[in-house]
Amino acid sequence: REMKKWVWILIAALVVGGGALYYVTRPEPVVEEPVVEEPALRIGLVTSVGGRGDKSFNDAALRGLELWAAGGDLATVPEFLKGEIKSLGVEPRVIESRVVEDFYPNLRTLAEEGLDLIVAVGFLQSEAVYKVAKEFPDVKFMIIDGLPTNPEGEVEMLPNTQAYLFRENEGSFLVGALAGLMTETNKVGFVGGMDIFIIHRFEAGYKAGVMTTNPEAAGPEGRGVLVDYTGDFRDPLKGAASAKAIFGKEADIIFAAAGASGIGVIDTARDMGEGYFAIGVDSDQDWMAPGRVLTSMLKMVDLAVYRSIESVLNETYKAEIIVLGVKEGGVDISPLTYTKDMIMAKDPQILDHIANLKQLIIEGTLVVPDETKIDPTGDRPVIFTPPATELWKK
Repeated sequence: REMKKWVWILIAALVVGGGALYYVTRPEPVVEEPVVEEPALRIGLVTSVGGRGDKSFNDAALRGLELWAAGGDLATVPEFLKGEIKSLGVEPRVIESRVVEDFYPNLRTLAEEGLDLIVAVGFLQSEAVYKVAKEFPDVKFMIIDGLPTNPEGEVEMLPNTQAYLFRENEGSFLVGALAGLMTETNKVGFVGGMDIFIIHRFEAGYKAGVMTTNPEAAGPEGRGVLVDYTGDFRDPLKGAASAKAIFGKEADIIFAAAGASGIGVIDTARDMGEGYFAIGVDSDQDWMAPGRVLTSMLKMVDLAVYRSIESVLNETYKAEIIVLGVKEGGVDISPLTYTKDMIMAKDPQILDHIANLKQLIIEGTLVVPDETKIDPTGDRPVIFTPPATELWKK
């Protein structure tokens, strides 16, 4: 009996002692700190004048950065690019410019932050890009529609600069060809923004397209195309005034290459109703006035921004000039979401004609003019010999 008592005391001691020993020697619980993933790249972007919300040039660049590279938003990606675009996990940093004088300080602000790539939207930033890239040789830059230009006015590519250019004249040719085939009044128009060489490329291509499919509407050397410039990329009211003047001269289709000012052209076509059409630019603007925007001249600025970011991520970025035309998938016409049935009802062969002309450009058989001439009358003639009808109308 006494022995049983001691056995139980010993067992109790072992249990208590063992528990105490565990308490003293057990490891402290490991508290894992949350892992904060740094973005793969930090990308800056300086808009051209007009900034966010132009539904055209600037918004296309922002789409490439914010929705594609940063967000992986496939809803905004054209069908033919669905397999190529994915989120690159970048952190965007955007500064808007209102006037030309904003470019240098805006670019410099981003360069001081040591970003992985800075995108400059628009050729108006050519001099500012050169200056800031020279000051910050370890920061990479990409400019759209321009080339780094030194104080002497000469193009000078630096080791940390990359440029994307487009053959806007080729895409403009295609929408001009469609306008020539669709006009009922045999009068079409063109509204430009600032009266500068790059917008003249749109005008030249558009006139050449009309000259090809409707010589009567184009007139000799494209002089029959009604043209007006707003002098501004930011004012829809000026675009509307230009559109009203041209529609008032019996034109029924107007191509607007005018940034945010072009919104006024689209609004005017919508307000005037049946029989009047606008043609959008840079982005697919067909949705802005369904059925009243005949088509849009797509300029894949978003794709250029995405590819430049991708090159930095893949460590394949280099100082180079990349030119995108119809052949490279850089310019095209919109998918005609709201007008395809109407076009087919007019003539089922129209879209075949446009496809044939596109193929001639790709093959190099058709070379689209990229400039207009100035003559004493003030007209802007285009020196161009249209391709033989049998080459595209078959």
